[in-house]
Amino acid sequence: GITHGLALEGALKIKEVVYNHCEGMYSSEFKHGPLSIVKEGYPIVFVTHDSQARMILSHINEVTCRNGLAIAVTNESSEIESNVHKVIRYPDCHAILPPFLGLPALQLFAYYLAVKMGNDPDLPRNLSKTITVD
Repeated sequence: GITHGLALEGALKIKEVVYNHCEGMYSSEFKHGPLSIVKEGYPIVFVTHDSQARMILSHINEVTCRNGLAIAVTNESSEIESNVHKVIRYPDCHAILPPFLGLPALQLFAYYLAVKMGNDPDLPRNLSKTITVD
């Protein structure tokens, strides 16, 4: 859905500064492989919006019944809080805006996770910037 690009960018940020594998995907792909690696304490981040929350709930329940850690990045009025371990919220918005409002939440999540892991998020290793000059 609309948050797929946001999930991909959040996964990229985690890979760049936390140095752990992370994969963004459509929710429909979740039960075709990724669910098999969920075990006790394994974190899964669900990036969603109120308009998609009902579809995501079954995936969240699949994680929690395996004692995995379900983390949701969603808007303020979303009602999935009782089904997950942690919630990272972004402001309520029109259904086309989550990619813009949810990105800072995921960037901060990656930042604090990197710091907790002892990594300097301002100096990521093996990451180069490409600059073009006309």
